[in-house]
Amino acid sequence: MKNVSFIIGSGFSFPYCKHIPSVDELGNLLISKKSDNIYYHTSQSIIQVESDGDRNSLLNVIYTKFYEQLLDFYQCKVNNLKKFNYEEFFDYYYFLLNGTVIDDNFDAFVKNFKNQFDEKYSELYSQTDLLRGFHNVYSQLISQFLHVNEFYSDSNSDSFPTYNSFAQLVKEIIAFGDANIHTLNHDLLVEDIFKNRDKLWDNFSDGYSEIGSKYYGQVYIKTPTTNSRQERIRLKYYSDIYNKKIRIYKLHGSIDTYVLNDDVRIKDIPGIWFYLKEVEYNGQHEYEQLIQNPSPDFLTGKKAKEIFYRQPYYQKLLEHFTSNLRASKLLVIIGYGFGDEYFNRIVMNNFDFRHKPAVIIDIMDEEELKNKVPFEIRLLKYFSKSISDITLEDVKEIMNLIE
Repeated sequence: MKNVSFIIGSGFSFPYCKHIPSVDELGNLLISKKSDNIYYHTSQSIIQVESDGDRNSLLNVIYTKFYEQLLDFYQCKVNNLKKFNYEEFFDYYYFLLNGTVIDDNFDAFVKNFKNQFDEKYSELYSQTDLLRGFHNVYSQLISQFLHVNEFYSDSNSDSFPTYNSFAQLVKEIIAFGDANIHTLNHDLLVEDIFKNRDKLWDNFSDGYSEIGSKYYGQVYIKTPTTNSRQERIRLKYYSDIYNKKIRIYKLHGSIDTYVLNDDVRIKDIPGIWFYLKEVEYNGQHEYEQLIQNPSPDFLTGKKAKEIFYRQPYYQKLLEHFTSNLRASKLLVIIGYGFGDEYFNRIVMNNFDFRHKPAVIIDIMDEEELKNKVPFEIRLLKYFSKSISDITLEDVKEIMNLIE
C-alpha cells in the first residue's frame, strides 16, 4: 500500500481564522480576560460573563483575581512587556506548579497577592492551590476560545470550500492507501472537514469508539412540547482502534477530549451535566457517577510537552506516529513552523528524507522556511501558499510524487 502521512500545524486552521483565533490572537484573548469576566462555578467549570461586577463567592474570587494578576505580573516582571506567547507562558507557570523551578520574585508576588484578602481566607490557599486553580481557568479559556459551534452541527461541505482541494487530495490517496493525519491542533476543524463530505465521512477513524463503551453523559433534554427530562448518552472512549483509511491522530490532544477519574479518555459533547460509568452489581447494570477534571486534555507549552509525551496515552499516539512515518511513501507538512524540537527529532529519525519525497505547504517564503527546517529534505516539493490556495493541479503534482 502507498500510504501517506500528514503533519498539520496551526497554519492549517488559518484560512478559518474568522472563527479560530491565530496563536497571537489567542494570546491577546487570554491576557485581556479580566477577573469579573470569569464565573468560577462550584463544579470548577469556567463560564465567561459580561463585566458588570464580580459574581463569584469570595473563595472563588481568589482564583479569578489570581488569574488576572498573575498574567499582569508575568507580562510586566517576567516577559518585560514583550509580545505574549501563551505556550511560553504555560512553561513558566507549569514548571512552578510541578516544583521544577523556584522563583523568589514569584514567591513574593504570591505573598503580596494573598495579603489583599482576609487572612482566614488567604490561608486556605497554598501557592500550589493557586497555580492549580489558575491552570484550570487557563486551559478552559483556551478551549472555549477554540470552540466553534458549527463543528457540532450537521453542516455540509459547502461550509468549508477553502479546504476542497485538501479533501480531494485525501480522497485520491485513500483510493490506493491510507491517509494518516497527524495534527498538532486542538481545534476540531480536521474532523469536521471529513465528517460532512461524500466518500470521506464514513472513511475516517480517530481511535475512539462508541461500541463497547461503558461511559455515558447525563443530559437534560427539553423541547417546546415536553418538559425537561434526563437522558443518558453513550460516549466514545479511546479504544486505540484505527480501522478506516483516513486515520486522525491528535498528537497534542483536543478540546473535546477529557480524562475521567480512572484515566480513561472520552469524547465530550455539549450539554453534558455529569458523567457516568456502567458497572455490574449483583448481576444488575448500574451507573456510578464519575469525578471528572473539568479541563479538557490537550498539550501546550514549548518545553512542558516533553513531560506529557511520556504519559501512556500520548506514548501510544507517538508510537503510531513513528510507525506511520516509517511506512509512508510521502510526507505532507501543512502549516507547521518546526518550532517543537522534540517533535522535530521524531520526524527526522523516522521518515527517510534521503529516499522518499516530502511536500511542504506554507505561506512562508521558501528560503525563510528552509532556514527553519532543522534537517535536510532532499526530495522536496514546496508550495508557497496557504492550504486554501492549493489547486487541483497542485493535487495532481503531489499525487505524481507517489507514482
